[in-house]
Amino acid sequence: MKKILALVAIIWLVFEPPKIFASWISGGGGARASGLFGSYSAGGNDIFGICYNPANLGFVRYWEIGLDYNRQFIGLSDDSLLATGFLGVNIPLRRLKEIRQEKIVSQDQGPINISTNSVVTSTASTVSAGFPLEFKQKIRLYEHIGSIGLGWENFRLNDEYQRSIYYLTYSWPVGEKIVLGLSGKFLQQKYTIDEYLVDSPVFEYGRKDSAQAFSGDIGLIYNPWPQIFIGLSGQDLSSPDLGLQSPDRVLPTYRFGLGWRSSDGFWALEYSNENEKSYYSTGLEKHWGKVFVGRLGMGFGEKDYAGISGGFTFDFYSAAFTYGFVFPLTGMKNIYGDHRLSFVYKFGRWHLADIEKGTLEYSYRKLQDELQDYKLRLAESENEKERLQVLLVEEATLRIKERMKMVQEQKPPAEKAPASETEPAHRVRTHTVEPGDTLQTLAIRYFGDARYWVDIYQVNKEKVGPGGSLSPRQVLIIPIVESSATVSPAPVAEELTTPEVIKATEPVVITTGPITPAVVPVVIEKERKKEVKEKYTFPLKHVVVAGDNLRSLAMKYYNNPERWKDIYEVNRNKLIRGNLIPGTEIIIPK
Repeated sequence: MKKILALVAIIWLVFEPPKIFASWISGGGGARASGLFGSYSAGGNDIFGICYNPANLGFVRYWEIGLDYNRQFIGLSDDSLLATGFLGVNIPLRRLKEIRQEKIVSQDQGPINISTNSVVTSTASTVSAGFPLEFKQKIRLYEHIGSIGLGWENFRLNDEYQRSIYYLTYSWPVGEKIVLGLSGKFLQQKYTIDEYLVDSPVFEYGRKDSAQAFSGDIGLIYNPWPQIFIGLSGQDLSSPDLGLQSPDRVLPTYRFGLGWRSSDGFWALEYSNENEKSYYSTGLEKHWGKVFVGRLGMGFGEKDYAGISGGFTFDFYSAAFTYGFVFPLTGMKNIYGDHRLSFVYKFGRWHLADIEKGTLEYSYRKLQDELQDYKLRLAESENEKERLQVLLVEEATLRIKERMKMVQEQKPPAEKAPASETEPAHRVRTHTVEPGDTLQTLAIRYFGDARYWVDIYQVNKEKVGPGGSLSPRQVLIIPIVESSATVSPAPVAEELTTPEVIKATEPVVITTGPITPAVVPVVIEKERKKEVKEKYTFPLKHVVVAGDNLRSLAMKYYNNPERWKDIYEVNRNKLIRGNLIPGTEIIIPK
């Protein structure tokens, strides 16, 4: 008796595709879609979305694998087993984007700010022995440019019939508000030839048991306003022929959907036309906490079709378990509907922008990124510091000599001073540096005038550290000054101009203009942190584009990636589990 019923079902499948109530949405994949009653052409956010609209894949920005199993029409009187399975993987595509910035600073432009972080590298070079300085910055960002999806869907009726669909999908953003998608599909159906079918001319008396064809889908998702999504898709547009003896074409399916997404929920409305019949459906999704998500849906269509759906998800972010059901309200009686289980696992290297804030994965990835950032900044800062120190010492020395020459030309020759009786001219004196010694204090000690530090510096320049620093127990040569006419003392503070400040990598302040008895040739001191001059009028609005994250926006508007928390606090209700959604309009606070 079961074989006779199976034979009738197979012949019916050949000449009339299955269209029993809930089956019109059961051919797709994903328990989330089932819970929303198939309202998925404008809201798919996983690999299963390619079964409804290939453009859905453009919103999946991480590596993902999805498994799905669906039992259809449970409770049939003949105990027939109708089941659907799906296996798919999403491959995100990212492009390394470099933004180059160049700045030439002359000595009249004042301070030079040099900063580095994990995505910024700075280099400095001199055009001449002194200024101007040319600074180059290279900002490296990873930009999401689309996704590739691979999928396999299989429907089986006992051991008598099975249908397979193989997907190759590519989805990519076009501008800031549109995502396009294309799917190439290979369709195959296969029958088991038994003693009943071997005598059927439809199967060429047992010589033909399968049919194959190629097909294609196209889809679009438009995001005209923040949180609003419009989806359009056309499936099997080529009307592939899967007939065995005579043509049996698969009619195109058209879908139009609307979706509204908030930080803790999603609502969708959908119209579909399958086999020239119209169906309408809607679904609502609500998040409770960070783990549990609940769903309800309903639908109706031609021939008095009506049904309800529901389901839930336990989302642990890296792994998600979902259950969904569809139950017919009219038509077939005494059955328990369709029941579907799905599993999604996200893997690969995570980018911080793709991870929900507050989770363990987010904290771990943030610590890894910060560690790498500090290592890079330390290495770059050390290299930059050494180069700038050499550069600035040379520049300071050059300016000092020029000032000394100008002062010397303006002063009349001084009378010769008698040589020291205790220090004959032929003798070279030495001094062992003690804690607290500076070039100025040594000049006062040996010459009675702090201005003679230049003479000590000139004969010991190979031993003097950056900024004129001295090390304890260091042995210095103290030159013999025979007369004030033969030396070139540094000018006093009253004769010099206002200090000129140059910022170094930490940042630091390099003072090279005035030379007073209290300062060394080049004094390096920590600069007090200043507020970056704002280039924008706050608060302002920003429309999220692909590749944006909270740290990159904080760097763009505040020049400080650590201020991402300010943006997060103001826009908490617009983020999906801490993630920015392309097309969303957010507020950048002051």
